Amino acid sequence: MLQNLKIVLVTALILLPSVYAQENKNVPTSIPVDSFGKANGEDRSARFDNFFIQLKNQPAAMGYVFVFCGKTCRYGEIESHFRGIELKIAGSRFDRERIVVIHGGYRDNQEVELWLKPKDASPPTPQSTRNIKHVTFKTANRQIIEPYDCCDDISGQWKAFRPK
Repeated sequence: MLQNLKIVLVTALILLPSVYAQENKNVPTSIPVDSFGKANGEDRSARFDNFFIQLKNQPAAMGYVFVFCGKTCRYGEIESHFRGIELKIAGSRFDRERIVVIHGGYRDNQEVELWLKPKDASPPTPQSTRNIKHVTFKTANRQIIEPYDCCDDISGQWKAFRPK
């Protein structure tokens, strides 16, 4: 009897999301725009510029950025990405209120995901694939900002940066 009840509950949990999705076909969903691993500042800058254009074309949408550390992660690595992203947003004069930046967790390789959330959609959720117990942390190097823009010395920009 208990075994049958477990089977019914598991089946209901599996089927419930698909039934809900069928009933709410008109509900918009968040859209993955881009994802990339280790990249130089020029590549990151181009990807974020494209992301900003897509957000400008949909004024009611929100942007979500998930930053994932890899299976080997430097102490402060996620924070250095956050600083670089903040500088890119400020340097592009994009509305900071329209972008949410989140530590996504851990994956096999370092990765950044860019998502577009339409007005009535539910926000995307980061999908971590590696438990923190299986991540090796290393001492940080001297670089404290990952560049998300090309060609400029970012350390001076960070000192002058004043968030609103």
